[in-house]
Amino acid sequence: MSPYSNRELEAMLGDLESEFAERRESLRGDAPRKIRQAVCAFANDLPGHKRPGVVFVGANDAGEPTGLEITDSLLRQLADIKTDGNTGRASPE
Repeated sequence: MSPYSNRELEAMLGDLESEFAERRESLRGDAPRKIRQAVCAFANDLPGHKRPGVVFVGANDAGEPTGLEITDSLLRQLADIKTDGNTGRASPE
């Protein structure tokens, strides 16, 4: 179960200055590295919010959906971010 309601997630997606949200249009380029950095920052919770952060993949900086197609490849790339550690390697485009 998500610690956030759908309404809270929608608000986070649109909040351009959120400490709890990271947005990436796709997993191309350095996006996987940036996602790892965001997850690390969320885990460190330096401000002491004691609330999890959220990474939105398929949303631009304005919080708008990019139309990113959810494919098996995309889901594998997301899973690889979790299991590959912070190697800095870029996922294939």
